[in-house]
Amino acid sequence: MSNKTILLATDFQVHSTNAFECAVQLAASREAKLVVMHVCNMPDSTWGIHKHPTLHEELRGELDKLRSDHVAIERIFCVGDPGPEICKTAGDLSSDMIVM
Repeated sequence: MSNKTILLATDFQVHSTNAFECAVQLAASREAKLVVMHVCNMPDSTWGIHKHPTLHEELRGELDKLRSDHVAIERIFCVGDPGPEICKTAGDLSSDMIVM
């Protein structure tokens, strides 16, 4: 099986770390592109005083922290209902595999 695009959907929880590591290994072994996405189902808001980053800025920052020395990573952040958004993105990218 030769996968060329692997989509990882992450919620930044502890179990997502294992999924990320698995997706990196799969992408590296198949010479596939790895796309990591997070779908936020909450409207943007600040965490208090306006100097602080908004919720969406914080989540984008978490997405940017996901790095690998083995594969290049494309990142996608969007707002909506996670299930349909993940499926739509997988279709748009013609993903061969979704890792969660």
